[in-house]
Amino acid sequence: MVLLAVLPACDFTTPLEIEAPAHEPRLAIRATLSAGQPASVRLSLSRDPFAPTHDEREPGDLAQTPTETGAEVSLWREGELVEVLAVRERTCYRTQRTTCDEDTGINRTERADPFPCGHYRGSVPIEAGATYTIRAEGGETPTVEATATLPDLPTIWVSEEPGPDAETRRLRIRLRDRAGLGEAYGISLHREYDAFDTSFCAVGGRRDTTIELLTPSRYLTAFQAQDSLLRASTFGGLYRNHFVTVADDTFDGQDAEFVIETGVRGSSPVRATGRLTVQVASLSPLFYEAHRITTGSVEEGAAFAEPLSLPTNVEGGYGRVGAVAPSEASVE
Repeated sequence: MVLLAVLPACDFTTPLEIEAPAHEPRLAIRATLSAGQPASVRLSLSRDPFAPTHDEREPGDLAQTPTETGAEVSLWREGELVEVLAVRERTCYRTQRTTCDEDTGINRTERADPFPCGHYRGSVPIEAGATYTIRAEGGETPTVEATATLPDLPTIWVSEEPGPDAETRRLRIRLRDRAGLGEAYGISLHREYDAFDTSFCAVGGRRDTTIELLTPSRYLTAFQAQDSLLRASTFGGLYRNHFVTVADDTFDGQDAEFVIETGVRGSSPVRATGRLTVQVASLSPLFYEAHRITTGSVEEGAAFAEPLSLPTNVEGGYGRVGAVAPSEASVE
């Protein structure tokens, strides 16, 4: 394949010809190992970045990534085999839309362009502080592997204090940082609920209803960072956040305190129990760096901005494997 580059407003009669490098498909591994959870891995094949594409997707359609389900994916700990991950027999679709048949009261789901999801899952919980390797081999592509070390679980305390008004809840998070620069953390907030609004298909069209749960569930909810350190970690001055990362550059080996606020009522459930859970996760350096890069906003019109250069720990292929160790604390 030949790429043609023509410089405008210059009197060149001969185009510059650049020979694009040949592409050899390789495996790509995507995973985040989480302490206390089994390994979950997405495996796909790389695509030629210089090949022409004809993407005619409609809004909401899924991109059809060339997935791989014929390889053997294994999990190793400190050089010892832990388990071989099982392929989850799931089918993804390029398009999937559900409509309500008003005459029969039955949902009709239309799917098109099926392809395997390439999802592998284990059964043995990952342990904090250990080093794991994910290896994928077999098929027509070279063997690939990625190694990640799980951080230790962080120690946290959470307390509630009076908010600025009756519609706001304020939480103070105290985090005990281990000595030695390089620790990074991710903060998120979860709201508990026991009922939610939805609708169901019926003769004559959809009807609103309320679903009550037998046991409370929870969802990721937005919060506002109030202290200067967390505010500095929100890219682009974001006012409402779902996941904020912070490094221990300014509080190495000390207890750090963060203040966040959220509304009394959530945006999705209709009946919140009032219980809020703060999750603070220790992040592997690669996870933290990749998240910082991909969530950092580039100003509009920055035509000459450099392309993103994401870190990777995958040998023989593409992708990345991050590692997190989450701790939680709740207030009623």
